[in-house]
Amino acid sequence: MANLIKRNGASACEDVAFALLEGDLLYLDVLIITMTNTPYIGPEEEAKEKQLLYQQYTDARVNLTPDQESRDYCRAMKTGPLYILSEIGKMKFGVALFTAMQESKVFYLLVQRMLKWIGREGMGFQDGKELGPMAREVLPKLCQETMPDNVANLFQKGPLDDDGAAKLLEKVPEFEKIENFHEAFKHTLGMLSHGATVSKYMSMLNMKKKKKAEAAEVAN
Repeated sequence: MANLIKRNGASACEDVAFALLEGDLLYLDVLIITMTNTPYIGPEEEAKEKQLLYQQYTDARVNLTPDQESRDYCRAMKTGPLYILSEIGKMKFGVALFTAMQESKVFYLLVQRMLKWIGREGMGFQDGKELGPMAREVLPKLCQETMPDNVANLFQKGPLDDDGAAKLLEKVPEFEKIENFHEAFKHTLGMLSHGATVSKYMSMLNMKKKKKAEAAEVAN
């Protein structure tokens, strides 16, 4: 679908949107699951070890697979399912398709994945840097009325700072039911504005900075 849109532009994008709207909801589930329950994508030498880890996340209805940073993974998302959503979001039919996607039982996992990309963008992880900007563009359109305008405006301003990104990542598990999204977004905004720093993710960030500094020392 992504290649079709790239080759033929707006008309193909409309065709894809109509096909997804008129087809079984299962098609939308599959599109979502490519982003939420993604198998390991990366260097072959790591594949065996990673595949053993990913076997723990086989139930796509409830499992968000672990974050991935490889170049291959980022390219697969950027030129595949995330690209499709980004292009459809620019069309007038996008609202109807995104409304239909909210009926999927795995929609909440897609929102969680995009929030993780946005948070990881602010913390400097490779998947966040490459996919976070597209997620910040697409997520407000996907969530529509469930996302307050001030949250959408915050995402549109650019990447979150380290502290804000850490706080956002801590709030991701709260997005487990679409009927609670509006309150979850409000709580998240409040936390970004006044909340205490979240130790779990700030520790992750500090460890990443420490390793980077140590690698620079070795290089010198």
